[in-house]
Amino acid sequence: MDKYTASDHNAILWEISCDQKRERPNRQTNTTVGWKVKTFDPSTLIVAIDSKPIVAGPAEEMTKDLMKRVTHTSDASMPRKHNINQRPAVHWWNDQISVLHKECHKKGRISHRSYRRPNSAELITEYKNARQALNKTIKDSKRRC
Repeated sequence: MDKYTASDHNAILWEISCDQKRERPNRQTNTTVGWKVKTFDPSTLIVAIDSKPIVAGPAEEMTKDLMKRVTHTSDASMPRKHNINQRPAVHWWNDQISVLHKECHKKGRISHRSYRRPNSAELITEYKNARQALNKTIKDSKRRC
């Protein structure tokens, strides 16, 4: 570093330039790429394919055009996969556990909000009972699998 700062701390220097236009690298937020094939609609695919004429030209342009057409027609005929959770599905999870999980979190939020209210002890016991029921159901489901 050539600049004197009169400090024994390490300086952090940066430059801001307005004349260059740099694009950020295109990061994919979803790790899963693809479409939900179970919801495939063949009639929409046919309409999407027929909507755009095939471009004639060099092989590279035709390849790029083909890939764009495949993506466009797939987007038109079926929704994309979204990997929101980032966790794989567990084999012991079922609909009953899902309902109890929602109920437990709802009662937990209610009990935490009503901490200083007169009926807070009652709401806390309801939350504890819901949590125990959820944990018991999860353990039973894990034992069965």
